[in-house]
Amino acid sequence: MEGPERLFWIRPKHTIGRDLREKCYNPCIECGVPLGCTAVPDRNVKIFTNRVVVDHFGQRKFDIACVGSWYGTRENPELQDVPRDLVVSGGLFAFLYNAGVKGLVMPDEGVFSARGDSPLEKKRRFAELTSGKQDKILRKKMWWQKEKE
Repeated sequence: MEGPERLFWIRPKHTIGRDLREKCYNPCIECGVPLGCTAVPDRNVKIFTNRVVVDHFGQRKFDIACVGSWYGTRENPELQDVPRDLVVSGGLFAFLYNAGVKGLVMPDEGVFSARGDSPLEKKRRFAELTSGKQDKILRKKMWWQKEKE
């Protein structure tokens, strides 16, 4: 396929920490690897939050990575599905969005670190790179801003 319809797949080679909601079950008798994992909220908390909290953000230079957890099952080959959530730095997301890359989905929430790594940086990554277009990401309205109109 040629032209603007051509697709490029990006597969991260780095991982950040695991999702603290991850609960794995049924470890393999041979190797100990769990045959299934799911995200389960902590039922003992008094105030529930829907935040995704990971162990750590990994190295600060990562612009695209996958979360260290996986969800799904390896028990039945017909139903085998082991997806990993992907995370992208805000700077890379802004650059791709401003460049008009199709298929980007604005996240509903951020990812937070149990280690206390800041989710914000003082300087936006890729800010010096320009796509030849204006900075649309700064004017993008989030879902909660659109509801007021």
